[in-house]
Amino acid sequence: MKVLVTGSASGLAQALLPRLLADPQIELVLGVDREQCQFEHERFVQVLVDLHSPQLQRVLQGMDAVIHLCAAGYAEPDPSARERALADMQRDGQNLCTLAAAAGIRRIVHLSSALLYDTRRDSQRGIKEDHDRRAPEHCVVLQALQALEDWLDDFESQHPELTVVRLRPHWIVGPKTASLLNRLLAGRVYPRLRDPQPLLQCVHEDDVVEAVRLALVEQVSGAMNLACDDAAPLKRLARLAHWIALPLPATVAARRLEAAEAGCFDVLRQSLVLDSRRARKQLGWRPKHDSVRAVIKHR
Repeated sequence: MKVLVTGSASGLAQALLPRLLADPQIELVLGVDREQCQFEHERFVQVLVDLHSPQLQRVLQGMDAVIHLCAAGYAEPDPSARERALADMQRDGQNLCTLAAAAGIRRIVHLSSALLYDTRRDSQRGIKEDHDRRAPEHCVVLQALQALEDWLDDFESQHPELTVVRLRPHWIVGPKTASLLNRLLAGRVYPRLRDPQPLLQCVHEDDVVEAVRLALVEQVSGAMNLACDDAAPLKRLARLAHWIALPLPATVAARRLEAAEAGCFDVLRQSLVLDSRRARKQLGWRPKHDSVRAVIKHR
């Protein structure tokens, strides 16, 4: 199998690439990014190219599958550049999928996010994959992910020969991941949220990587949630990360973040609990770190 991986310089890709190339059935991995990554392997080739470049069509020739690490490959932009960044991310994802279909590729694994679900209703009861999507207004990465998923709804119906797997992980935590939650847990303060405390989940980057690998080889399609089995308020996550963790008023904590990150802060204010049974049953996904405690311990 020959696989193309976008966002190959991202932290999550550095966890994914060794896992892919440990499989002898994968004969070649092409990494596509605008930045050079440090990973090296005899069956890995780095290609420096934008996803909107005309060269992408040539790069896709001969590939069997595409892994699109959309959320992992983009940083939240500065507010002054958010409109352009949103348009660029939408265009890049649509161009990739369109050219992949034209090249005869049969499988696309799209790494999306569970954080784009509408949390205004039923968000503590185990959200399933058919739940309404409503990304936060000021978080460009999640807005772009929702726009791409909305576009994929029509794209898939127009290309029944193409299998698309949409993986929707909760907050990703791990040594190579740069998620907002991961950065908050690296500090010794956390935002104090109003009672009743919202319930959150997380998922370890190693378990996300395994889900991506399984999505390449298993006969599955559609959306799949990825999360550990239990849920907890943010203050418990922070205290699991540190013996001493001090709460700050949420407004103060938000001001400590970069302006670009602050737009995504509201995601932490609402409960979000996922039902991940579809991934466990149909994908055969068995996370090694299947509790909040285990994920935080091994971050």
